[in-house]
Amino acid sequence: MTLNKFVYLVYILIFGCAGHKNYIVDNTFDGDSITVRINKPLKIVLPSNPSTGFQWNPCSTDKNIVSFDSSFFSAKNEGLLGSPGEQVFTIRILREVELDLVFYYSREWEEVPPTDTFEIFIKTER
Repeated sequence: MTLNKFVYLVYILIFGCAGHKNYIVDNTFDGDSITVRINKPLKIVLPSNPSTGFQWNPCSTDKNIVSFDSSFFSAKNEGLLGSPGEQVFTIRILREVELDLVFYYSREWEEVPPTDTFEIFIKTER
């Protein structure tokens, strides 16, 4: 188990017992499964460098199932132009489902396969 996954599990154990579940996953969860509460925010944090033209884009999903609430880029070195960082998505699963959520890292204008993918299997609970 990676350190990030361990920290995530400890976070869920501590705050989950208090009734406050915040879900945060990163690229170390690629290929994993998670269970989230319906309509609770899930943050997906993926390494990115938009100055290269590449960005993460979610595979098409039903808007009645997944709400993409926000997406922003956070540079690691704020003062350095072209600095890599993280693309952060905040989503909510709107109803009881089991789904594969897939993101592609690509340049939207190029008609070539993505250079990277991120996939996570999500189950919901009430």
